[in-house]
Amino acid sequence: MPIRIALGPSFATRWLLPRFAVFCEAFPEVELKLVQTQNVDADIFITWGDGRFPGMISEPLVSVLSAPVASTALLDRLGHPQSPADLMRFPLIHQRDTLGWNAWFMQAGVRLDGPLPGPVIEDTNVVLQAAASGQGIVMGWIPLIDTDLQSGVLVQLFDTTVSENRAYYLVRPESGPNEGVTNAISDWLLAQTSPATAA
Repeated sequence: MPIRIALGPSFATRWLLPRFAVFCEAFPEVELKLVQTQNVDADIFITWGDGRFPGMISEPLVSVLSAPVASTALLDRLGHPQSPADLMRFPLIHQRDTLGWNAWFMQAGVRLDGPLPGPVIEDTNVVLQAAASGQGIVMGWIPLIDTDLQSGVLVQLFDTTVSENRAYYLVRPESGPNEGVTNAISDWLLAQTSPATAA
C-alpha cells in the first residue's frame, strides 16, 4: 500500500532516514513515498509550525533547542570563544533569518548594537555543511544535530540554549481512504520520540 509522507529534506535526512530500516520492518506492507513538504497530495505531513493546522489532526513530534555549534577545524584556526560575547568576532551563518541568533544572544545576556553580520541561508543542510566545513558558526537545532555532536563533526560552544516557539508537527487529515494505516504510522512516528524508544 503506498503511503506518502511530505516533509522537508533536512528533517528527512536527519530524523527519518536513520529510522528507515526499522520503519520498513514495522510496516512491510507499506510502500513509503517521501515527497517535499510543498506537495499537498500526501497522507501524512511533518512540518515546522505552531501546531495550528485547521481541519487537520496535529500532534507535536519533535521540539528543538538552538545552540551555537562549530567545527573543530574552525576552532583550531580561530580559537575557542571564552564567552558568548566573543562570538561577535567569529563568522556567523544564519538559517532562514537572523532571529535565531538574536534570540540566543538575548538569552545569553549579550546586548546587540545593530544587525548581525553574516550570510543567510535557507536550506538547513547547507547551513550545517557550512559549519562542518569550518565556514562559520551556526545555530544548531538539537536533537537534529545529535549525530554530528556525538561524532565530533560539530561542537556545542555553550550550554545556553533557546527553546523555539515552534516545533515539528505530525499533521494528517481527520479521515481518508488510508486512515487505518496512516494512524498506525503516526503512532509509530510519535513513539520514536519517547524516552524509552530513544534509549
